[in-house]
Amino acid sequence: MSEQKNYRAEDKIEEITLHFGKGTVEPFTAKDGREMLKIVIPNADPNDHSPWSSFVLPAKAVHENKFGKGLWAKIPADGSTTITTPFVAGQEDGKNIWKDEKTTISNRDLKARVEFYKKDLDLMPKYDIPVI
Repeated sequence: MSEQKNYRAEDKIEEITLHFGKGTVEPFTAKDGREMLKIVIPNADPNDHSPWSSFVLPAKAVHENKFGKGLWAKIPADGSTTITTPFVAGQEDGKNIWKDEKTTISNRDLKARVEFYKKDLDLMPKYDIPVI
């Protein structure tokens, strides 16, 4: 674990806001009984069919936006978050054996990964509207 920083009340902690859709969130209860949310990070490349990475936040830290279609959370800008990516470690009796790779990334990098679609509008899904 990383070192915990002590802040005085007059110190202002810089925060960044993560925005993500409701479809990327999965609620669960931790072993200690706290309500948590697993947030998955979609792959930036639409041709990449590998499993999505994920990270966990307390349910109290995630809020619904004013339109009711998305969620947001504030996290410390200078902090770091552990993301988990599942991968196939092998096969046994014809079934895949999955393991998790844990990587610690900065919260600024996490924001870039979660909100990748805002950087390049060509990655946003396009829908053809039929003319009637």
